[in-house]
Amino acid sequence: MRGIFRGGTLVQIFLLAILLVGCAEKLKTYEHSGEKIKIKYPLGWEIQEGILGSVVIFNSDKEGENDRFQENLSVIVQDLGGQKITLEQYSAAVVNQIKHIIPSDQIMEAGTMTLSGNKGQKIVCRVAQGGFRLKLLQIWTIQGQKAYMITFTAEEDKYLKYQGVVQKMIKSFKIL
Repeated sequence: MRGIFRGGTLVQIFLLAILLVGCAEKLKTYEHSGEKIKIKYPLGWEIQEGILGSVVIFNSDKEGENDRFQENLSVIVQDLGGQKITLEQYSAAVVNQIKHIIPSDQIMEAGTMTLSGNKGQKIVCRVAQGGFRLKLLQIWTIQGQKAYMITFTAEEDKYLKYQGVVQKMIKSFKIL
């Protein structure tokens, strides 16, 4: 029994694990008063607003100077212009658009989920772009006359590494 605790190694590993979990948990709140949304994101992630039609894009930290792709999560809010569109109609249009861009054999998962307390849809797919093998998670819902879409994009081999923090971000998303 004494060999296990030699030099306090077990205690050091335990303390290191607590520190790492604590660091991963630190989230900051982003709020956009114009679009009436709020979402938490990890400290250190870069924020870009108004790029490519998005309200906001959160870019992960670079993992070193050889990291050529920054994993990211974007939020888009689309005004439906007074049209009476159901979630099912909007979802059919989104999936149809995705299938025109991405071969159907690269769509890994599709289903329902909740976003900010609203019934929503999700799709997970693979795509090759710019020399990268990417994996995307796209989630959307409708509330009032607006559609809300969150897209997480990661290099395929890093997707699982970010999945936990991305799920926290998605769960924190609120339509105000």
